[in-house]
Amino acid sequence: MSEVNLRKQIQLRLEEKRKVSSARKGYFNLLLVASGLIMLTFIRVSFFYNTQSIFIPVAFMASIGLLGLLVAVVWKAKSFISHDELKLGAVYLRSAIIIISMLVLMLVSGGFEMMDELRSLPRFSFGAILIFLSFYTFNLLFALGAMIVALKKLSNYEIHAMSLTSISRLFVLSIFLLLTLTAFILLTGL
Repeated sequence: MSEVNLRKQIQLRLEEKRKVSSARKGYFNLLLVASGLIMLTFIRVSFFYNTQSIFIPVAFMASIGLLGLLVAVVWKAKSFISHDELKLGAVYLRSAIIIISMLVLMLVSGGFEMMDELRSLPRFSFGAILIFLSFYTFNLLFALGAMIVALKKLSNYEIHAMSLTSISRLFVLSIFLLLTLTAFILLTGL
């Protein structure tokens, strides 16, 4: 094979990789926007039927702090990985996995506590809030799966200083989770 054909093949493969990467980024952004709109819709629907403020469990308030910690941990993992300190980045990703697991447990326990409180209110419809909490839990489980996949990619050296796309997406996803739960607490508790 001639050198010209080989260069042409390499350029075609690189262009193909750029297109796939761009498509994945677009899918990820679309997923975040759609997920955010769905959650905001559920919050808004709950206000049509309920004009009073809603009891917010302590577990939800503590979840805001844990989500802030999650953002900091993922940012620190990204920082270490960008300097090719992969072992320290892996430690922080493992910590992020533990934090998300705790968040799921806190969200479920807080949801049950919230539903018990809301049942005592007359004519209160908590269907939209229950659907929001279920959808938010699904998003947390998605983030947990994404963290596990990123940890496996990191151990296989697929994520490194020159390839930070997966870690950057995890950082954006953790900020998204923090903002949506904060919006839920602020809008339903006021």
